[in-house]
This record gives sequence, structure tokens and C-alpha cells, in this order.
Amino acid sequence: MGNSSSSEDESAKENKKTEETPQKKHIRTRRTQRRKRFLQIGKFSISVVKGSIIDQTTDVIVTGSVPSLELNKARTSKLLLDKAGDSIQDECKEKYPTGITFSDVAITGPGRLDCQHIFHVTIQKFSSKGDEKNLSGLMYNELKAKADKTWDDLHSIPSLRNWLLIPQKLVAAAMFHAVDNSRQGSHQNTSLKIINCVVFADDTFKEILTEAKVRATSKGLEELSLVTRASCSSNMGKIHISVIVDTITSQTADVIVCTCSSNLKLCSRPGLPKNLVEVAGSVIQSELDRRYPNGMKVGDLVVTNGYNLKCRKVYFGCLSPFFGEKKEDQLPEQVLYSFVYKCLASASKHGCKSLTFPALGTGYLKFPPDLAASKVIQAIKDFHNKEQQTSLREVKIVIFGGTNDWAKIEKAYIKSCTPQSGNPNEGHKQPLQTVPPKGTRAYFKYKYLEEPKPPSYWTHFKNSKTIKEWNTTAKGNTAVRKQPGLNISKAISSAFTKTLRTQCTIVSIERIENISLYENYVHECQRMFRKASINGACIPLARTKGSRGEAACMKHIDDDIKKYLHPEINEVYLFHGTKRNLVDIIGQQGFDDRLAKMNFGRLRLGNGVYSAEESYVSKGYTDGNDQCKMFLMRVCLGDVYTTPQNIEKLTRPPCKSGCIGVCTDHPDLFDSVVGEWPGMCREFTVYDRAKCYPEYIITYTIP
Repeated sequence: MGNSSSSEDESAKENKKTEETPQKKHIRTRRTQRRKRFLQIGKFSISVVKGSIIDQTTDVIVTGSVPSLELNKARTSKLLLDKAGDSIQDECKEKYPTGITFSDVAITGPGRLDCQHIFHVTIQKFSSKGDEKNLSGLMYNELKAKADKTWDDLHSIPSLRNWLLIPQKLVAAAMFHAVDNSRQGSHQNTSLKIINCVVFADDTFKEILTEAKVRATSKGLEELSLVTRASCSSNMGKIHISVIVDTITSQTADVIVCTCSSNLKLCSRPGLPKNLVEVAGSVIQSELDRRYPNGMKVGDLVVTNGYNLKCRKVYFGCLSPFFGEKKEDQLPEQVLYSFVYKCLASASKHGCKSLTFPALGTGYLKFPPDLAASKVIQAIKDFHNKEQQTSLREVKIVIFGGTNDWAKIEKAYIKSCTPQSGNPNEGHKQPLQTVPPKGTRAYFKYKYLEEPKPPSYWTHFKNSKTIKEWNTTAKGNTAVRKQPGLNISKAISSAFTKTLRTQCTIVSIERIENISLYENYVHECQRMFRKASINGACIPLARTKGSRGEAACMKHIDDDIKKYLHPEINEVYLFHGTKRNLVDIIGQQGFDDRLAKMNFGRLRLGNGVYSAEESYVSKGYTDGNDQCKMFLMRVCLGDVYTTPQNIEKLTRPPCKSGCIGVCTDHPDLFDSVVGEWPGMCREFTVYDRAKCYPEYIITYTIP
């Protein structure tokens, strides 16, 4: 699986079978795709879409509910609850225990829906003319909530919906009135661009669409098609590269490329894979199920026939999300580069002349457009430089023009395709770089890109060199123990004794300076900063849903230590008790979550590295007599998931879409799990040992 050559050879056999079988038996008639059309009001593009609200891919979904926010008591909200999961109902109860009024907008997370937030609203039923103003006011409040600076990362509200018993013409009128008021009011600087009114019933859809067009024409508004245009093109030897804005399913090529989830279920979420099935026919899913029953790994390439698409073959791949972990020691952008190169090599090997890519990574996987475009174009350049005799003559990148960020993606590809000007004889001048303000996305990006150094308080591996310089020049042991300064020793002693709940004598406190181990930890922290540069800072542990507050030991740690931590990614100090005979091996190699299951038959939060906020808890895992050993370790918790229950089968954190246990369908995962068991001490678990560093060893005795 994942071998492009064998995959395409097998696909050729499948194609031969297809030619021998009557077409009517397995090929579905091509569907005529309805292109989304927009009505422009100022900055807002309004579209009436036929479909189900729960299948939309967007930033915000708006849904109607009863005032009590009991989601199972209204038809649409019940459908949404069934698809999104119980987490949104729980959030409604916690945030809005008394429900909402007709002028309120309740905001929750997405659950398992393909959006970032859900807006819940309620409105009075229509009884007489004039009541439509209630709907118009409600829609204005939705736009107001969206325009608030809290939501400046969102860009669209779909589903300004038809409401029960309100005539369809009045719904369209109310929608236009609310949008026009918002445009002229205090929300002129909102980032909102696209508004979709999603209607399920055929007759309702036709009436609202007709009325919307009539109103648009009467106001002199222009009806715009989905953006389609040629963006740029360039020649690279024999290969012609072109970038266009269009739909990839309408393209003609030898090969069309599509990315999907690792289970190869194309209709599991809205987007390109689902659209591709609608055009190609369900037989393409059948071929994937038959030939690849176990799915595929990240970075693999699998091949099917094109069926009703205008291509011979379809290449499917699975990529890592931008903020995902390394796969086989490759960063997500390296996986993207390798996949593009693999597609080019496979197409060339089989004599293909044209290959069409979507704007890989820029949608669901949340790559910054500049980074995604540069990696795709670089892979094409490198392939051309190495494979001079390739059969490929045309490579096309198709940017979908129905999203709110297509222009940014187009700009990124134009920049990547444009040769850089300048005098090659002039040396590269490195501009003086200033550190952006803490807490800003610019700062998070700076922390991700910086070349890290050891902490300034280390005395053996001093921060006069970068970590990489130390690792390439250090001779002998890369792990040494040092005596910390007096202030740091006092701070550690205070946190230890005040959470131990018993008398003790501290024999020694030592700092482990392991430059190789610390490099792994810093790289993991940088991955968290990389994610923060896209999604913003992590929610602090103290404000995380279900959390009792900040880690107890952090309340007793002096600022002399705290100042070296990064609260934006929930970096904290926590305790970890261990046996005396394991101290040296942990100091050399770090924690190993694979050994946890061997030493403990039952793990309440699955197979991971456990730590505690109180030394009292960690004391139970030490030898318990003579001189005991306990680590005070730096832990990068990142996005925290809390649970009051045991989840013993976990091998990695849960996903953010609300799935219970280990999820392989969604790329956005939490980074750590905290057991918030009622009446019991909390425990903290990470599932990647690089997320923790054993910085201090506390040796103590108990009378």
C-alpha cells in the first residue's frame, strides 16, 4: 500500500475490466453541478444554497432552537445534535443554563460538524404582517456577533434560514434588510465576507432564490458567478505550469489529484472528496473499498480510474494538518512536498502528459497559503531539474473560487511562480529582527522560526550557542547534572514541600542538562507555537472547560522559574515520581510511555506519560523508603482535554470534534488530557514523550 507504481499498475488492470463490462452496470450518469452564485452587497457575498445545514463546510453555522436550548425539541437543532454529538448540548447547559431570549445568540463549539462555531438562535413564530421584523432583527444580531472582535478569525455565516410559518418572500426581504443594515452600521470593518442561506426543501429554495434575485435587481445589485479565472502561468523547461481559479472536477487531464482522510471514505466530510464522488460516481468509492480495505498511511499515494471525471486516473493521498505531529520524522510541509513529488514521478512513469492538483493543504489542513504554495511549486521545480526526460507537459493548480480565502491562495501561488529579481552578485542581507509583542500571532510565528538556545540559567551547555551547535560540537556525555542557583532551589523546595502533605527532608536538588533530550522538547514546543500562529494561543488550563484551575504546584513556584515558561502554550512544571534505579536512564533517554503499560496493569487515561500537580500524588510512585527520587519536569500541555471519567484505551489525545476515545477521522487533536476525577487528585497525561523534559531531580527522605 502506498507504492505508486504498483497502485497504478493494479489500476490499469481495473481499467481493463471496466472496458469489458457494460457501462450501465456500474457507472452512474454524470450529475450537472449547480454553481454557487453570489449577490454582492458591499463587502458581503450572499448566496442561496440548496442542501442540509449539517453538511456545510464553513466557519460558523447558525441554527434555530427553542428558548430553553433543548436541542432535541426543534427539528433542525435535533438533526444538528445527532450529527454534532452531545458535547454541544452540554456546552449549552453550562454556558446558558436559563436559555436565551428572542434577541440572543448562543455560541458553542462545533462538535463533529465541519465548522469552528455554532450560533444558536430562537424567534417568535410568524402570526401577522410586521412580524418579519423579528427575523430581520435576529439576523442583524447574528451579524453583530460575527463582527465582534472575538470572532475576527472567522469569515462566514452560512444558514440565515427560512423560519417556520414565515412566508418565503419575507425571509429574503429580512435577510437583505439585515445585511444592508450591518453594512451601513458599526460593522463595516468585519472580516465576514460570505453569507450562505441554506434551504432544504425544493419549493422553498426556488421561492427564496427567485425573491433574492428580484430584490437584488431592484437595488441594482450584480449577480456574480463563482469566481473562475486564469491566474498565472510559467514554463519550466518542457513543463507548462498554470494556476487557475475554478473547480477541479470540471478539469480535463490525464491525472487529477485529491487528498482525503486515511480511511479513504470520500463522503465522510464535505469538501473536494465528496464533490469528486458526486461527479465520478459511487463506483470510485467502491474501487477504493475493494482495493484498499485498510485505508492508507499519511504520505501514501493510491490510484483509481477516473470514471465520469474528465481524466484517466485519480491520485488520492493523505496529508498531515499544518499543526500536526511529525510523520516518520517529516514535518507536515515536508509530507506535502514529498506527496507532490511522488504524484509527478508516478504520472511520468506511466507516460502521462497532464496532471492537475488542487490547492493542497490550504483548506481543511490549515496550511498558510504562502507555505503550501512554495512547497508545491518547489516540488515541481525539483522534479523538473532531476527528471529531464519526463513525459509531463502540463501541470495545473486549481484554486476553488467559492471559498472566502481564494484570493490569498491565488496571491501566494503567483508569488511562488514569479522568479525572484535582484542582483545575484549581491550578498544576502539579513535584516535586523525585532521580537514581536508576546501573545501576538507574530510572536508565535517568531518563536516557531527562531533557532533555539539552551535556557540562560544552564551552566554547562550555555546559551552562547544554539542547541544545534552544541549537539554538533559537544564532546563526551550530552547529559550532565548541575547544582541550580539558590533562588531556583528555594522555589523548587517550596513547591515540593507545600504539596507533599507530610514532613520531609530534602537531601539535594539537581538540574539535568541533557542537550539532546532538550532539543526534542524544544522542537515540540515550537510545534505548539506553529499551531498557535494559526489558531491563536491555547486556552489557559485555569479557563479550560471542566478544569479546577491552574496546576497547584505553579502557585508555589517563584517568578524566577516561571519567567522561562511559555503560558501561551500551557507550559508548566509538574511532578513525576519514580524508582531509584530508573533515574539515570530517564535522565539519559527521557520518559518512555511504552513502558508505562508494562509497569502498571491499569492506566486510567491510557498509555502515556503521567505527572501530577502535587508531590503528594507522585510520592506514591517512588520507592517509599530511604532516599526517594522525584522529577520536577517541564511539560508542554498545549490544548488541554479534561475528563471526569477513565478513558483507558487512549493512545493519543481525543480529537476536537467530539469523538470519544481514539479518533482517526479528524486531524485537529488536543495535546494532553487531564483527569478531573471528583474527590480525587488530578493527573496530567501527554502521549508524546517529547512533550515533557525531566529538568530537576529532587532527592528526599521521609521520617
